[in-house]
Amino acid sequence: MVSKIKSSFEVAIPKTLTDQEVKQRVNHLKQQYGGEKNFEDMLKSMKPEDVKKMYSELSQSSKESVEKFFILMKFAEEKGIADKIDFKRDLDLEKRLLALFDKKEKTDKNEK
Repeated sequence: MVSKIKSSFEVAIPKTLTDQEVKQRVNHLKQQYGGEKNFEDMLKSMKPEDVKKMYSELSQSSKESVEKFFILMKFAEEKGIADKIDFKRDLDLEKRLLALFDKKEKTDKNEK
């Protein structure tokens, strides 16, 4: 779905947003490893090329995540539901978009 929407318009993601997402993911990893020191110890135990690869993948996945969010928001705006999204609730945007598709699917089935 996202790729189909993405092909219909271009999305430019500011580097600062991607950087912020990377920082957030690194902080999450630090928590998973039991703190900054444990995380740094883990990085030191890795080969430099593996660390570089990990940060590259982290950066790429962060960019894709932010890009998908913007695409979904654009779609929500086009469907007239953007103002109904509660960003304090986890995955509210995604749930509302899925509800639209479920509604459309039911309507399509009823018309057959």
